[in-house]
Amino acid sequence: MPDVNIFSLAASHHDLGLDELEELSAASGALGETLPADPTLAEGVVVLATCNRFEVYVHAPESASPAEVADLVARRVASATGLTPEGVRAALTA
Repeated sequence: MPDVNIFSLAASHHDLGLDELEELSAASGALGETLPADPTLAEGVVVLATCNRFEVYVHAPESASPAEVADLVARRVASATGLTPEGVRAALTA
């Protein structure tokens, strides 16, 4: 059976305010289409956005590093929300 790399990035109401979570959640619809558009870092994605958490699960190829995947997610969330990639990266925990 081949190895599968799944990376998880998440934010919750324990770490951020609800307004900040709402801003992150605005990207949930776009991520399903934009993350797999870069198959070198993301082969698939599942996004879970509720009123008190935002989670992104990325199926990545073996060659992808956690930092590369986190940067990709941060850039795509930032693009969809108007937030900065640095702010998104700081808000999400791996």
